[in-house]
Amino acid sequence: MRPILHPHLKLFFAPCKEMKKDLFFFIFRVFVFTLFWGLLVSVLLSRFSGLLLERDREGFELLVYGFGISLVLFYAFTFFIRHTGAPNVRAQIWKFIHRRYAKKVCELDNNYAESLGSSRIFSIVEKGGQAWDQALKSIFQESTRVLVIVIPTFLLLTRQSLEIIIFAGGIMLLGSAIIYWLNGKLQAYKIERAKAVTEYDRFLIRTIQSRLEITQNQTLENNLAKLDEKIEEYRIPQMYQTGIQLLMFQWARIMSFVILLFLYWTLGHAYLEGQVTLQVLILLASLTGVLAGLFFDITEMYMNLSDQFVSLEQLWTKIEDAPKTKNLFSGEPFAYSKGIVEFQDVHFRYDSGAPVLANFSYRFEAGKKYALVWPSGGGKTTVMKLASGFLSANSWRVSVDGFDLSTVNLSSFYPMIGYLTQDPQVFDGTIRENLLQGNLADAPEDAIGHALRQAHAEFAYELPNGLDTEIGERGVKLSGGQKQRIAIAKIFLKDPRIVFLDEPTSALDSFSEEKISQAFHSLFEWRTVFVIAHRLQTVKEADVILVLENGKIAEEGNHESLVSLGGIYARMLKLQSGF
Repeated sequence: MRPILHPHLKLFFAPCKEMKKDLFFFIFRVFVFTLFWGLLVSVLLSRFSGLLLERDREGFELLVYGFGISLVLFYAFTFFIRHTGAPNVRAQIWKFIHRRYAKKVCELDNNYAESLGSSRIFSIVEKGGQAWDQALKSIFQESTRVLVIVIPTFLLLTRQSLEIIIFAGGIMLLGSAIIYWLNGKLQAYKIERAKAVTEYDRFLIRTIQSRLEITQNQTLENNLAKLDEKIEEYRIPQMYQTGIQLLMFQWARIMSFVILLFLYWTLGHAYLEGQVTLQVLILLASLTGVLAGLFFDITEMYMNLSDQFVSLEQLWTKIEDAPKTKNLFSGEPFAYSKGIVEFQDVHFRYDSGAPVLANFSYRFEAGKKYALVWPSGGGKTTVMKLASGFLSANSWRVSVDGFDLSTVNLSSFYPMIGYLTQDPQVFDGTIRENLLQGNLADAPEDAIGHALRQAHAEFAYELPNGLDTEIGERGVKLSGGQKQRIAIAKIFLKDPRIVFLDEPTSALDSFSEEKISQAFHSLFEWRTVFVIAHRLQTVKEADVILVLENGKIAEEGNHESLVSLGGIYARMLKLQSGF
């Protein structure tokens, strides 16, 4: 646990700064609860025995009545504290986590974020947040119990016999050392099991998503066999993990039993020899019983913390320490003037792969519509991501209106652009929520309506609840073309200065594609526009068509000139029927 906790120790306790009042109530509730059931009840049992030995009926009844009244007041008080402190502590912890990691996720390097995937990022943040919440509360709760129980008990025991303290402390140190050693062995199995469970979950999700193909191809038994294999992969580490955990629990019980046995033996002999009274014997026996139980609870907490820090390690390594987008909130502020995009001897490769672009130079003039065409792998999307600031060139520069995108403040640049990906980004919610998410939250109805008309998405008004119609997870209640037109409407609603469209009509029928192409041509006539399309119907109205081959410009011109050239573009046209 130390290698995980140490680098982020300050961060781990950072939520406490924002919940001082609520944290005080939480600790105070634990303090009162422990004080009552740990110390006061032990004192009362001791006092009860004394009154019974003295046969003091009046004192005994008075003590019982007082205990009953204090018990009612105690539960009323702890109920109030529980419903003011603990829920607020949880809310403050989650508020800190969501604020921090919503920002961290937005700052992630785009390639890295795409490699993780949104579902995995959500899982990492969600599980890490739950572990963070539970770990913080457990530490403060058990630390408070230790202060309330251990210190008074050890002080009382010290007055009776130093041997008791030495023996009990030695047993606790020995037990803690062995538990720490066992936990080190346990961690390896936990990590192995966590990886196996992740693989099982991924395969199960793929099985559910491909249920129609499985049914059609009658491969259900094959998939079930593979699921059995995935279960077997995490069954073995789970078996070892369970065995070690059981051993740790049993060891904690043995240590607690040994401490209790030694204390009862020593205190019993002290009572028989007249060194302590029966009241003191009962008080110390009760307190040591509570102390032994506390030792077991701390062992359980330590094991839970080791589980929780596995999830926290994922959060910190995959999100907290992950590669970030450069200059997202730093650098020279961008000032839009015309929308000129220029590549100067740009080199780019993904990780250690082959170069995608090599000595790529081109000046994209302001106010023109550029189309990038070539089969997959030619570098089209890379050019767009470099021009939009979602990737950084390995060498030399990409600039917009003279501002180098490797040094400019990207948060001032991104509002000027609109980017539509191949896969339309729609989520579970209403059409209105999809249009406004990450966009203008207070956009007026006429602006929304204008954007929908420009995208030929008027169908939204014909749905049962209009713009407030729920469209399901990833827009399953809409057709592919409808989802694409909603995504295009978001571009229109933002009204950017530079527009990037990656296969904007890939999911549209021929009639809708023609309408959208006309809308693009009229709406973006004064903007700098980049379009990637395999269906050349979309790009024939572009001012300039660039045919990219192996990261270099193979052909350049408009539709008519490239057809007349009879080169690559012309051959691509012949392969597309109906053109």
